[in-house]
Amino acid sequence: MEYYKILSIVATIVFLTPISVNAESKTIVNQNWEDAFSSSNQGKPGATKGGAARGGKCLAELSNSEVILTPILPVPSQRLTLASHPTLLAYFPSTSAERVYLRIKNHNEEYDYATILPITGQGGIIRVTLPPDAPALEKGQNYQWFLALMCQGVLKPDSPTVEGSLTRVSPKITSSEQIKAMSQLEQAQMYAEAGIWYETISILAQLRKEKSEDSNLFSIWEKVLSSVGLESLVQVELVD
Repeated sequence: MEYYKILSIVATIVFLTPISVNAESKTIVNQNWEDAFSSSNQGKPGATKGGAARGGKCLAELSNSEVILTPILPVPSQRLTLASHPTLLAYFPSTSAERVYLRIKNHNEEYDYATILPITGQGGIIRVTLPPDAPALEKGQNYQWFLALMCQGVLKPDSPTVEGSLTRVSPKITSSEQIKAMSQLEQAQMYAEAGIWYETISILAQLRKEKSEDSNLFSIWEKVLSSVGLESLVQVELVD
């Protein structure tokens, strides 16, 4: 696909360009974060609507008897990761569910992995990482992922569900030592400039969780989410 060629060129330039380990945070904050993943065709991410499970109030936030669960994603062509076991982010309202069903598969279902993971039930942006014992995602492959709330402890056809997609890529990295020497924020900047969404947002979410009072980090977080149409979630708490 054409964007793979563009990604390869951009990534090569990025990884060949030295980034100072001692670069001032102001430089990182003032870079064009809002342009990294923006698109003239960008609309709201493909949220999935799901009703509350029968026999109990599974979700606390209702709108016209439906709840919108939102994946934290840009347009499909930008949903790239370098990881064999990436971290997925999605907004879930408060829920009585204590577990979430995760499934990842490719288009022909040669890869089809499912597992059940615990959640706190607290409303906010949750992070779910593909477990290390799951088969690794292959480079150059496209995948679809699904997260479904297990209301009353079971999975039902009407379980509230959110879904997204990803493509694992492998840009040429010239120096892993250079990356190790960078701060987390510098790494996020590098991934953003290379168009790698999942690593960028995962790092920023972790930093936002650890340093919730850092105004510079909040500014970056706001710019990145707003650039992909998720400005309504900027103030939402990150929960595990």
